[in-house]
Amino acid sequence: MNIILFEHANITQTAKFERSQKIKSYPISFSVVGPRNIVKVFGKENRAAALRFKIPLGKTYAALPVGHSSSRSSAQDNERPVFTKVIDDVS
Repeated sequence: MNIILFEHANITQTAKFERSQKIKSYPISFSVVGPRNIVKVFGKENRAAALRFKIPLGKTYAALPVGHSSSRSSAQDNERPVFTKVIDDVS
């Protein structure tokens, strides 16, 4: 896994905010993490929900062990809802 430098994480943060404004989305939050799920940057727009730090971090915990992006994890959850339900029932 590549090491993510702080400077690159800041570039990603700027790009995310610019994209959000361009498409006029709801307020967003996101995290950029490095190996072992260490947060490099967390970004949260004004008026984004208060618990927004935990959501993107949780998505990375789901994605990193299987070696793909959190958006792919979300797509697989939609494709295999039984798998997600089993995990929810265990907790």
